[in-house]
Amino acid sequence: NFFCFQLNYQEEKFIKQFHYWQGLRTGDNLHSVLWLYNIIGDDWLLELAKKIHNNSTRWDQRNNMIKAGNHEAKLPDYFKLLPDWHNVNIAQGFREPATYYQLSKDKKDLQASYDVFNIIRKYFGQVPGGLFGSDEVARPGHTDPHQGMETCGMVEEMNSDEHMLRITGDVFWGD
Repeated sequence: NFFCFQLNYQEEKFIKQFHYWQGLRTGDNLHSVLWLYNIIGDDWLLELAKKIHNNSTRWDQRNNMIKAGNHEAKLPDYFKLLPDWHNVNIAQGFREPATYYQLSKDKKDLQASYDVFNIIRKYFGQVPGGLFGSDEVARPGHTDPHQGMETCGMVEEMNSDEHMLRITGDVFWGD
């Protein structure tokens, strides 16, 4: 019933009425819709999956994602490579394009998730355990090896890696 509600919810307000984490973390909702579709096979669920993806924050676009207001001049150019730098949003959200790939079969969707993974690690390295350094938000100038990661980010990264392994079959995600 909740998915029926979402499908019939006004397009102009769907997810977009919220301007932060709701659009960044739609991959969980998308996964649930595709899971149910694989059980019951109702085509309207695929329509909802497309609606969710089309209204999600785009992890696959570069250079035009964030506006930093008065702080824009102080941010390095690479900060425009991701739509957000909060560690949980990245750890939870980066797999959304790969999740949608299961429906689209467009390799660009799958590659987008790999790209986000590589971008965050290029600029914020790996802390012990294989995560990226981001105690709350990945911040310029905070890239040294003793940077930590909050527990929520750890849990979401492990969840995303498990989803990525299931979607791709790539043992990289198991490592």
